[in-house]
Amino acid sequence: MRKIFVVLLMLTLLSVTVAAHADVELKPVEQSAPAATAVVTPVDRVFASWQPFTGGVMMWWSDTDQIWVMTNADARVQIFSDIWTQGMPNPSYTPPAGYWTPVMGFGAIWQALGGPNSVLGWGMSYHVGYDTAARRQAGSEIQIQGPGNTLYGVTIASGANVGTWRVISYG
Repeated sequence: MRKIFVVLLMLTLLSVTVAAHADVELKPVEQSAPAATAVVTPVDRVFASWQPFTGGVMMWWSDTDQIWVMTNADARVQIFSDIWTQGMPNPSYTPPAGYWTPVMGFGAIWQALGGPNSVLGWGMSYHVGYDTAARRQAGSEIQIQGPGNTLYGVTIASGANVGTWRVISYG
């Protein structure tokens, strides 16, 4: 039976200057490493961070230090190790009125993916931290509790760092 792992990305505020860190290389999580494959957790609470974008959502998980990038255009989820470290600058883009530039971990990944020109686009709000982000296996899908009562479904094959996602219900 093929194991399915789901990945969701929450935000860890990240700072990266375009000129100073344009050469940042994204390193997808290696799913063969024991810590990286343990994405399904018990019903226990996990601290996470979440930020909506014009083209998707980012989530950061405190227990795995992973950022899951979920894009609307292709219903794809990509899993990255959080590359942000204390002291890194935030992206230096100035967003249009009513939008946000992500910071910390989210900012680093967002910038490496192309910043405001990426499929994610601009942040629609600041990131939100919450502690009800349990990841549960439900058949071939991982169900992830977002902020409020939003429930996401993510499907990813064992050993992969790219999968698909959907919104199961909105809060």
